[in-house]
Amino acid sequence: MICGNAANAQRLDIIWLLYSTDISLDSPLIGFSEREASLAERIRGALREAFDTLIGHAGQEKVDFIVVAGDLYDGNWCDYQTGLFFVGQIGRLAAKGVPVHLHRGTSVDEDEPQVITEPVEVPGG
Repeated sequence: MICGNAANAQRLDIIWLLYSTDISLDSPLIGFSEREASLAERIRGALREAFDTLIGHAGQEKVDFIVVAGDLYDGNWCDYQTGLFFVGQIGRLAAKGVPVHLHRGTSVDEDEPQVITEPVEVPGG
């Protein structure tokens, strides 16, 4: 058993990955946002902050790759800024040579896939 962080590990013996699931960037928080709009906005900001921290941690720890599984978004984008934020974060990883593997969430209906209203180019994609 090896303890410690990725920077201290022998890189030939271990593959370091960071796994995350159900990011739900810019979730509309349906129902909740109707009752507590200001709190819902703070939660949306916290989701972005958490994703930003996750990406920073992946770069700092020099992981070999990151897996994002589950629902990256809750439904369709309400704002193009969601895509720009995501691409910016992935760009940080691309600059450090960290590949990202995306896997669709199980809550996505196969007959009604999420529609991204505007295409964005993912760095290194």
